[in-house]
Amino acid sequence: MRKLLVILPASTAYRAPFFDLVIPKLATHGIQLTVAHGGTTESFSQRGDVVDRPWSVRVRTRTRDASNQPWALRRWRDAEAKPDLVIVQQAIKNLETYPLIARQRLNGPSVAMWGHGKTYSTPQGRAASLLKQWLVRRCDWFFAYTESGAAFIAEHGFPPDHISVLRNTIDTQGLQRQLAAVTESEVSEFRGQNDLVPGRTALFLGGVDDNKGIEFLLLSAALVAEQLPGFKLLVAGEGASAAACRAAQTAGAPLRMLGRVEGHAKALALSAADVLVVPQSIGLVAVDSLAAGVPIVSTSHPLHGPEAEYLEDRKTAVFVEHEASCYAEAIADLLIDTERLEAMAQACIRESDSYSLENMAQAFIDGVLAWNALSKSQS
Repeated sequence: MRKLLVILPASTAYRAPFFDLVIPKLATHGIQLTVAHGGTTESFSQRGDVVDRPWSVRVRTRTRDASNQPWALRRWRDAEAKPDLVIVQQAIKNLETYPLIARQRLNGPSVAMWGHGKTYSTPQGRAASLLKQWLVRRCDWFFAYTESGAAFIAEHGFPPDHISVLRNTIDTQGLQRQLAAVTESEVSEFRGQNDLVPGRTALFLGGVDDNKGIEFLLLSAALVAEQLPGFKLLVAGEGASAAACRAAQTAGAPLRMLGRVEGHAKALALSAADVLVVPQSIGLVAVDSLAAGVPIVSTSHPLHGPEAEYLEDRKTAVFVEHEASCYAEAIADLLIDTERLEAMAQACIRESDSYSLENMAQAFIDGVLAWNALSKSQS
């Protein structure tokens, strides 16, 4: 049995279904996968997005903030002392990556990376970008979240035939089953509890953090409410900015804090919403939008994640200038134009077929098997 170790900052709830799916399938090919993680990070802890699974092992982690960078060193041997294959996150802040890369040519495990390919969600200087590219080129395989990320690392010297494109996603089929299970009476009751008006409800779904532009979103929601009586913003999630949202609600802002939602509660919120509003840092919520048929209204912010590329402006989403009055106008216009909104909702559902957890899992498994064969040939 070959041993594959995946090292992550945290074992997150959104990623668990992926590992639940791939681990037994890899086992049939003689590969045992274990996830080593640092237990939690502050942001994931605040979001309530950390889970433990039989295949995950919390390892000792040392952290330090230096040069405006939160460096971390994870004792991955706590999870698997002698792996044959190791997948690390594409991030220069993970200090365990450097010795692993150095040792892979000296009878150490073969190292692969997974991640965005290029930097999307955080500003990065030239030196950090060059270091990230240098690390990537010293790995044996790369699992890219999207086609554009794969193209970027190939353009910067990584062998294209050693890249697997995952098309990063969530369990869309599971979400669609949960949406189908929501009844009209449940939606009606939910609307009554939260003082919602059909056709006047927007939903923010995700980590309620500064990088999501929560202050900008609250300002924009207030402007929408001035234009559309009965407008409400639902905020579904937790994070560092959740307290500010609750304070705004108490002060009379047109919003309702739902806290973290998952499963049926998430499906219910999506069923009651007319649009999703994510002004910046779009990530996997893009897949939620497509699967649920609830278009996103966003802005042309520079720090969207790669999954924003799944959306097409004016077809499955709306992107406008990152200015509060402009954003508010775009939200109000789409809510008013019910014919356009319905057409976009249907387009979202059609596009959702392109993104499934099963396809992502198979792309990962195929990549692992090809990488494993390469590793054996080099040993």
